[in-house]
Amino acid sequence: MGVTGNQNPVLSNFDGRLVMSHGTIRFPELRFTVPSAGVELTGQFGLSKQTLDFSGVLRLDAKVSQTTTGIRHWLLMLADPLFARQGGGSAVPIRITGTSRQPSFGLDRSRLFGRFRENFAVPP
Repeated sequence: MGVTGNQNPVLSNFDGRLVMSHGTIRFPELRFTVPSAGVELTGQFGLSKQTLDFSGVLRLDAKVSQTTTGIRHWLLMLADPLFARQGGGSAVPIRITGTSRQPSFGLDRSRLFGRFRENFAVPP
């Protein structure tokens, strides 16, 4: 059983909670799954300016190097240990910012390297 936790053929699952107040929708829990991958987010959406501010984790059943081919595959093999998750696959810290018209999706480098320091630091 992979990230989705469900053996039934589905296109996607969406689950979460929201709290709306003072022109902001806060999402303390937001989950989206598709076969072989899942996203867990927390964050908020500003209604007046339609701003996005989310952070979370993209969980893949595959290693990040297995998501591409060619030279990128070989280069990402070096990064596989950074994204490895217990039980196999990958956990990629992500950030979603910007506006609903111009969203920005990216790697949350601050959390990635914080995790790297925790997992691979040499004890004193």
